[in-house]
Amino acid sequence: MNIIETLQNREYNPKCVAISGAVVGAYWLLPPRSVLMAATLGVATYIGIAQYDTMFGCEERLHSFDGWFARTFGPLKPPVGADGTYGG
Repeated sequence: MNIIETLQNREYNPKCVAISGAVVGAYWLLPPRSVLMAATLGVATYIGIAQYDTMFGCEERLHSFDGWFARTFGPLKPPVGADGTYGG
């Protein structure tokens, strides 16, 4: 099995991929650009977010205080179940 097949058959965390992509995209907007640095930022961000998720279990949820931000974006969040996790 080659490296491309190995990477294609892995399971990826969508949140880590999205945040890493945003970091690489933000970096790519600023000159000078380096493909090696962009790849390093993407991998480091993915690993950092994954480690954070593992260390803290991502079980703590922020509570809304009914401000304008919560009223605007709150309906987009998934429901919180009785056990305190998203997806209720």
